[in-house]
This record gives sequence, C-alpha cells and structure tokens, in this order.
Amino acid sequence: MRPLRVFLCHSSNDKPAVRELYQKLRAETWIDPWLDEEKLFPGQDWNMEIEKAVEAADAILVCLSKGSITKEGYVQRELRSVLDFADYKPEGTLYIIPVRLEECEPPRRLRSWQYADYFEGQRDRAFQRLLVSLKRRADALEQMDTESERNQIEESEKREAKEEIAKQTKPALVSRNVIPTLFIVGSVILLFLICGGIGVNYLIKKFSTNSPVATSSISTETSEPPISTSAPVTPTSQLTSTSNLGIGSTMIGENGETLVYVPAGEFTMGSNDSDALIHTVYLDAFWIDQTEVTNKQYKACVDAGTCEPPSNTRSETHPNYYGNPEFDNYPVVYVNWDKANRYCKVWTDGSLPTEAQWEKAARGTDARTYPWGEGIDTTYANYSQNVDTMEVGSYPSGQSPYGAYDMVGNVWEWVNDWYGENYYKDSASSNNPVGPESGKYRVLRGGTWDDNDYNVRSSFRLWYDPTESVNYFGFRCSRSP
Repeated sequence: MRPLRVFLCHSSNDKPAVRELYQKLRAETWIDPWLDEEKLFPGQDWNMEIEKAVEAADAILVCLSKGSITKEGYVQRELRSVLDFADYKPEGTLYIIPVRLEECEPPRRLRSWQYADYFEGQRDRAFQRLLVSLKRRADALEQMDTESERNQIEESEKREAKEEIAKQTKPALVSRNVIPTLFIVGSVILLFLICGGIGVNYLIKKFSTNSPVATSSISTETSEPPISTSAPVTPTSQLTSTSNLGIGSTMIGENGETLVYVPAGEFTMGSNDSDALIHTVYLDAFWIDQTEVTNKQYKACVDAGTCEPPSNTRSETHPNYYGNPEFDNYPVVYVNWDKANRYCKVWTDGSLPTEAQWEKAARGTDARTYPWGEGIDTTYANYSQNVDTMEVGSYPSGQSPYGAYDMVGNVWEWVNDWYGENYYKDSASSNNPVGPESGKYRVLRGGTWDDNDYNVRSSFRLWYDPTESVNYFGFRCSRSP
C-alpha cells in the first residue's frame, strides 16, 4: 500500500504551526505530506506545482487562522485552488479537513466539511484525532483499490473465456457455411450484372435525348452543403458545394442556433502536465455550436416535451434564472450529462462534441494555450473570480480560430467522452478518437466563471459523475457534415 498523500494548505502567516504539523505527519511512515517550502524548488512554476499537488492529494488539510481567512493572497491563490478542485472533483475523490489553528470562522465554502481544532496547548490530543480521520481515509482508498483490482481480474477472465469459445467455434462455422454463402453471393452478383446492364442502357438512352447538357463544371463533391433543407446557411455563406466550406463558414440550425465549421485535418491535442499528453490527432470535418446552449434554446426543447427541465432554476446569484426572459441568452446550467446529450441528439439531430472535437474547435491547429492565442485577462473570457455566468458571446476578442465563443470560461461544458486516464496515452486515439467505451465519469471542458487561468486553458480536462448537475455545468452541440 502506498503512503497517503496529504496536502497542507496554509497562509505564510501560519508557517510555524503548520511546519510543526508537517513534521508530525512526516514521522508517520504511512503518510506522505506536501508542504510548499519542502516540495517547491527554485525555478518551478508555483501555480502549476500547487495545482498538481492538490490534484494528486488523497487528503487536504486547510489550515485556518483569523489572519489567514482575511488575507487576500491566501484566499485568492492556494486556498482558491483547493476549493476549485473540491467543487469539480467527483464525490469521494477529494477529502478536505479544515484545521483551525485558533478560534475563527471558516470561509463559507468550507463550512460543509467538519473541521478539526489544532489550538496551541492542545495539539497532541488534536493530532491524534486528526490521525484517526486520515487513517479512515487511507483504509477507504485501500478498499477502493482492492475492489478495482478485483473487477479488472474478473473482466480479464471473462474476456479470455469469450476468446477461447470463439476459437473453438470459428472453424466449424466456416466449414459449414462457406459453400452455401459463396453460392448465394455469386448468384446475387450475376443477377445484379444482368439487371444492372439493362437498367444502365435504358438510362443512357433516356437522358441523352431528354436532358439538357450542364453548362457549369461538375464538382467531385455534392452540389449542396452538408445540411438539411430546413437549416439554410447564413446569408454570408451562400455555399453551392461542400468544397466551399472552410474556416469562417457558418450555418443556422433548424432551432435557430448558429454553428461554425471546423475543417478536417490534424491538430495538436493535450498538454504535458495532464494525463492527456501532447499528441497529434486527425479529425474529420464537423460543425459545432458557436455558443453554449442558452436558457431560451433549452426551454424550447422542454416546452416541446422533448427535454427535461434543469434540476434547479437558480444560478449562483440570480434566484430567477432559467425561464426568466432577462436571462434568455445566458447559458443553461444545472443540466447533467444525460439531459445535455438528449438535447443534442433528439432536439438538434446532432451530438455532444467528442473531447477531441471540442479541443480542436477551441485551440485550432497551432497548439495555442487559449482560443485566442497566448496570454489571458478578463477581456477575453468570463473567469477569475467573477460572480456568475454572462450572456453568451459577451467576449468577441476571445473567439476561437473557427469563430466559437466562450470556449473557455463562463460554464464547464459536457462532452461526449467517458473519462479514461490512459486513453490519450495510446496511439489508437490519434484518428477520430471517441474516448473509452465505458467508464464511471464523463469529461467536461473549458472552465467556468469562477476558475483561474490554469483551469481555463484549452487543454485542461475535468471529469465528473454524469448524473450530477451543477450551477456551472452547461454544454454545446456538434454535428457531422
């Protein structure tokens, strides 16, 4: 069993007490504590290392004092990173214990966790109680690992049994069916050639006498764009052939939504600080919604009896959000993966974008960090401690290379894929990848209004229980040409 990874979140004002706690934890052979002054080295990126340590932690001790909870830098940086991950990580994957170093009121977002007191003069007894909580966490993780290993063994045994049965039955099936099958196929081909020859001769004669000769050159592709007649292209894209489609092409869906075109080709996906390492992916062409699905668009689906309402009609700060005309053009929230998937499949005849489609639509083909390029501030996206969602399309300077708005910030967006830690380490994921066949969590992309600049990178990944709906989870849809 590996040591329990414990992250110590603290303010610099509380260094003496936290350093003492770190040394006590370090003396326990089954605990691997993380403290910045011990684990960070000169030249390392502070933000990145903190994010990685928090994500890898099995338990997080948030050390609090009167001075720390009112200190702006602490609340905005290290504590903020912890709270972000607490909100986004699936239930049971993150374990937080607020540790009061003195009498103080924990911040609002920490009050759902039972705190521990580590007051001066009472620290020995407090430390023993803390160890009990950490041991329970370690035992729970060990049990989860054991169950996971057992499930893997059972799945492997089932797969081997199926393969053995297939090997035993395949020769008999071939010997029994090969001759009748060849006879049937040969007869069908002969009949097709006879009838086809007659039919083709008739058509040649008919059209040579009755049909006018085309005056325009014949395209090797279809003469109309790959859309239904009920979804005409915008007046700025009077396309007459699929060969005319390219960056900047748009179309209007039958529900009034605007979609942007993403051409086929390769792009650079992933980042070296995540489990989706940098790699090259090829994608066929596709369309994707220019904006996140809005309250108004989703409500039309609900009113038609096709979709289920959001699980909550509030947003973070607005008691009347969904169904209120004032917020018609804001992204719909409180929709779980199933609701988002149904809207895209049934209402728009499309689908949620794959994770690869979403990332290409966000960053283009030049491996840019953000949809607009490099560097970020609040003129590009709705992020960085903003208080709530914004109207879609409010940041024109933050468009992606294909003209999509709000690909980062505003709300996290569900994508189609199951989450698989090792999926994008496999070369099989390089050609139109669709993610693992099954899993426990679904992937979200793009970050939200309350995220930092690290989490709103185009390559950043989040995974979550698909049955859950949250006030900063939304989505957009895609379609194949």
